[in-house]
Formats: sequence, structure tokens, C-alpha cells
Amino acid sequence: MNTSHIKDKWPMHVFFISQGISLLGVGYTVLPIILLLFWLINIVKKTRNILVDFVVDDQIRWIVFYYVVFVFAVFMSDLIMKGSLTNLDGPLYKIAFGVFAMLGYAIAKSFDSNELQKVGYSWIVFWVFVLLIFIEFYYRGIYQYHRGIFVAPHILFSGLIMIGLINVAYLAENRYRNKLASLVSAIMLLWSLFCSYRYSVSDVLPHLYLVCILIMFVLSANRASMYVVSILFIALIIFFLLRSDILEQLKSVDLTHGNWWMELLNERQYVWSAVIRMIGQYPFWGVGSGNFSTVCRNILTEMNSSSSYSTFAHAHNLLLQNFAVHGVIAGTAFIALLLSIFRLIFNAPICKQIGAFRLAMLGLWSVYVLYGSVDNAPLYEEIIPLFWGSLGLFMGMVAKERIKKDDSTSEDKRYNPCL
Repeated sequence: MNTSHIKDKWPMHVFFISQGISLLGVGYTVLPIILLLFWLINIVKKTRNILVDFVVDDQIRWIVFYYVVFVFAVFMSDLIMKGSLTNLDGPLYKIAFGVFAMLGYAIAKSFDSNELQKVGYSWIVFWVFVLLIFIEFYYRGIYQYHRGIFVAPHILFSGLIMIGLINVAYLAENRYRNKLASLVSAIMLLWSLFCSYRYSVSDVLPHLYLVCILIMFVLSANRASMYVVSILFIALIIFFLLRSDILEQLKSVDLTHGNWWMELLNERQYVWSAVIRMIGQYPFWGVGSGNFSTVCRNILTEMNSSSSYSTFAHAHNLLLQNFAVHGVIAGTAFIALLLSIFRLIFNAPICKQIGAFRLAMLGLWSVYVLYGSVDNAPLYEEIIPLFWGSLGLFMGMVAKERIKKDDSTSEDKRYNPCL
């Protein structure tokens, strides 16, 4: 092993270690984060303009602006409504969003994008493999791990799918690996897809994973990606036609019957009704962190709800959760933050240096929003480093590519004033 490489590039390795190991338990990230924070302080001292893109870059500064507004609104909400600062909805966890995004940004600005993605790919494949081994051991009764994302099935498989999509992005672009490494990536993809359909208790996640895989291969600039899409489509057709149980279910579907829709919602109609009433009762600052369950119980009682649950722990919707817990200002700022992130993804420079990571971001944040519309799993602390750290990496890589593009344009204008 090239120890000098690790000595010089250790922040990259520590960052990707923190992203993966947090899925096994947030306590494991303490040491890596302390090391990275000391490194970040040192980098900011040495390179004082490293954070200038937060103000100058038109794409990045809006993400920073809405994030600051969101955190401020969350803090004010808990201060006024006497919420719990250490609750999962509280400002400390929202600050963690920014910490990981800033660490990712500094990593991306400090190291070469191609080398960064090579290192990142290696660690991503490793963590996907580790998760799959743990999942197989868990569900086969060999060893049942009960920390991190393994505390609940919906968190477990949302974490697996999200880190799996990053592997899919690198496989689709196929730029940094030899044939053997590509084969390993493909095996990880098929294995994770198999585990999702076999073990996941969610009816949404496995299908969402498959759809995101198809979309990412369709959008890939790699010519071979469309062959993969065609094979997947043929496999889906064969699977569908050979599943007689699915065809029998389709024969009895009645979309005009109200019970069909109620079963589809799986009692979310009760909590969403309560949440909308909650927003009406506490519009400005919400109910405060840690108070959702109590207020929800009171509203369900007033509604004479026939739900089998006396209350709910969360809104089963990321957007409604922020509106209900922290009010209209925080909820609107959170939506604007998400829109700014997608604006960055779609408007980022089209180049080979960030092609794979752009696909990864599209997959990650699509799952964040789509699965987050029916569940709060993407909110949990174990997944924060993966999401927000990856956002920071992408922000840094995009900023570097824009600087290169601007420098190239300036150079062209110097020799051709007509440009």
C-alpha cells in the first residue's frame, strides 16, 4: 500500500470513512469528525478565500442562504415553543447538515476531482459490501446487529439504497475502473437490488430503487448504459409476464372503491390530517422539537379518529414535518433549500470530471424527496453524513469547474476580443 498517498490525502479517506461508518452508528463518526474539523480550521486559516463561493457562486450562495434561514427559523421555533434542542427535529441536527456540507465542500476544493472520485468510489463499494454482509447475516439469523440504520427496517433499506445509488452512478459512467472493478460494482448493484426486494418491509423503496437505477443509466453519457437499460427492460417484461400472482391481483383491482386508496395510504391519512390541522393551529413557529407526538395525540382525539394508533411519532412526510414542527418560515425555507439543490444539480457544468457525481446527486436527492414524501427515514442522523456530505462534495467540485470555465473564457477573450 502506498502509505505516502494516505499520509498526503488522509482527509479524503477519513471523510469517506465517516460517511459509511455513520450508517453503522453515529457514535463511530466522532473521531473522524474531530479530525476533519481540525483539518478544516487549518485549511480555512491557510486558504482564507476557500469559502468565497458561498457568496460569489450564484448556484451555491442560494443553497447557503436558504440553509441559514432554515436553521435560524428552527432555532427561533424551539426557543419560542420551548422545544428540545437535542431532538432529531432540533437545531443541533440541522447544524450538522451544514457541518458535513462544509467538510465535503472543503475536501472537494482541496483535492483533484478525478482522484477524489476514485477514492470515493473505492470506499462506496466497500461500504455497500459491508452493509450487504450485515444484512444477510441479520436476516439469516447468523448475527443481528442493532445499531445505526439497523434499528428499523425502513431506515436500513433507505440507507442501503441511497449509498447503493452512488455505486450505480459510478458504474453507469464507468470512467474510473477496469473490467474487474466494474464487475464488482455490477455485483453490488444486483445484490443490493435483490436484498431490497427480498427483505425490505416497504412496498415503495425497492421499486423506487429500480426506477432510479433506470433513470440514472438513461441519463448517463456512457454509450454502453443504454444496453444495460434495454436488458433491464427485457428482464422486467419477462418477470412481469411470469408472475401469475401479480396478474391475478391486477384482475381484481377496483380504483373506484375507497378502501383501495385507504389501504394504499396505510393510515397516513390520519397523521396528515392531524399535521395540516397542526399547521393551522401553530402557523408561525410550529409546535417545537419534541412536541409533535403530544400535539398529534390531542388533535387525533379531537377528530375522533378511527386510526389504530393513538398518536404518531412524526408526520411521515419531510416537508409537512418541518411545517408542523417549526412553522411556515422554516417549512418554506426547507422547500427553497431543496429546490436550490436541484437547481445546482441541473445547472452544473456538463463535464467528465463531475459526470458520475452529478448522477449520484440526482439519485440521492430524488430518493430524499420522493421517499421523504411518505416517510421520515431520510431525516435520521445516521444518513446525514451521506446526504449532506455528498452535497458539499458536489458543491466544491462544481465551484472548481466553474472557475476553470471562467478562466478559459477569460483566456479566449484575451486573444479574441470579439468573444
